[in-house]
Amino acid sequence: MRLSTLEKYKTKVSFWTRLGKTTLLAICYIFQVVFITELTTTEGVKVTCLTNGSVNLSNAGICNSFKVDTIRSNYVQIHSAQLKLIVEKGDKVYLPCQVLNQGESKVVWRRHGDDITSRDNNNTTIVTMNLHKRIQILADFTLRIFPVTEEDNGFYECVVTTYPPVTIIHHIQVLEPPSLSIEPTIGSITVVEGDTVRLGCHPKGNPIPRVTWRKRMNLLPTHRSMAGGPFLTIYGLSPMDTGHYGCKAQNGIGRPAFGIFYIRVLYVPEVKIPNRIVHGGVNYRAELICIVHSDPLYDVQWIFKEKLLPNSKRIYMKTNNGDNEILHFTKVYEEDFGLYMCTANNSLGFGIGYVELSGVPSSPVVTEWETSSCDRNNDSKGQTKERTKRRMCPRSRRQRTRNTTCTLHVTLHWALECYGSLIDYRLMFRRVRRNQNPSVNFRNNEDRVISWTEISIPADPNPIFLSIHTKSFVIHGLRSYRNYEGGLTARNKYGVSQISSIFQFSTTPKTSNKLHDIDDLFPRIRPDDSVLNHERLKN
Repeated sequence: MRLSTLEKYKTKVSFWTRLGKTTLLAICYIFQVVFITELTTTEGVKVTCLTNGSVNLSNAGICNSFKVDTIRSNYVQIHSAQLKLIVEKGDKVYLPCQVLNQGESKVVWRRHGDDITSRDNNNTTIVTMNLHKRIQILADFTLRIFPVTEEDNGFYECVVTTYPPVTIIHHIQVLEPPSLSIEPTIGSITVVEGDTVRLGCHPKGNPIPRVTWRKRMNLLPTHRSMAGGPFLTIYGLSPMDTGHYGCKAQNGIGRPAFGIFYIRVLYVPEVKIPNRIVHGGVNYRAELICIVHSDPLYDVQWIFKEKLLPNSKRIYMKTNNGDNEILHFTKVYEEDFGLYMCTANNSLGFGIGYVELSGVPSSPVVTEWETSSCDRNNDSKGQTKERTKRRMCPRSRRQRTRNTTCTLHVTLHWALECYGSLIDYRLMFRRVRRNQNPSVNFRNNEDRVISWTEISIPADPNPIFLSIHTKSFVIHGLRSYRNYEGGLTARNKYGVSQISSIFQFSTTPKTSNKLHDIDDLFPRIRPDDSVLNHERLKN
């Protein structure tokens, strides 16, 4: 049979070769045509080309006939299914590779294309990688991995070294709980106010963990920070940014991982004055307070009349609650009144605050007001006008005019702090029209039509050792159902107090309104705070 005849049988040979991978035993190339003398399929079919004599260059193009044999009883097979496993770190994994008719072939396990272990038909195992005995091949060629680590991710191939080889491929995905490495590794950062800081949390795990950021007991400065994945950047650091910051990585496997940082922001001392004016009196105790916030540590000095104040028995400095710097006077002299400067210094700079020790009274505070009933006996003229208006006005307006005819009086009660005798008070008040907004202060009078009514009120004689002064005053002849606003000042020998806050009152008959409680206004003041009072009690 010539080569042309071979073409007729190619379809038959192709049919048998499609049953599996072929093992080519002899190939002869003539005129770029492949001539198959013998092939074996993995499905147990052997196809033989019968030639006249041996196959050589002279007769390689002759094939008399084909012989097809079935050898299903002894061909190589792998009777295991492919696996795709999802496991967690530390688990135990078995990858099966059940081989039939191994013969002289070897069974080799490969990972990522590299041989890791093999066994021949004599059960001789050869380990080609240093796996610390975590990976073993069992008697039935099953590959055991224990404990599983993150390095075991990937494809595993069981290969029977026939020609061509018979293989099966398994895949392992190792789920790994999150872990973190922080940057900087020390976790503590010291910077100067205004600097920029960058924190890093680098996550590991499978699947890849998601990283979130937060500040302990507070929110991140969103307008000055940028949190993107494993990094947190904060710009223009301020003292308020000092504190602990944390990152959390989680991927749904195991427990989340956390990273902790501490940012310390160094800054120039900040001096705050809680009471810019401290009212005191001769022979009384007094305390001037300035609150200092600083990092690093600071030194405090008090200056009065351009002179540094040293500690003495009468005037000395002390610290309370860590950051309250106090200048304490055991006994105030008249020459102590004036402006004091509190200075705080550290290695970065200094801060200044001013507080005044004053002998003038504090601003009076109206604590309560009350109105009387209508005084119609003193308003005969008003009653005559009312009768005239009733004749002229419709009935629908009579009720409204009836409420505007009587007069009454209003009693004001106020209190203030003064360490000594008062001379007098000055009361200012005026009516507020229906569409007129109340005053914010006494200086803004541009849109006011009604002028202020001013009354000078003598002060009550009080014992000199009392520091809280109270006073009541009655304003007569006010029209009912009106709204008023007013203010107060007080005067002693050292000067006039600041004007009080604007207060409002109305002239609805038989009403009252308590605005403040004296104990709430002056919780620190007690009559026995006076040194002079102590001396009098001893005598």
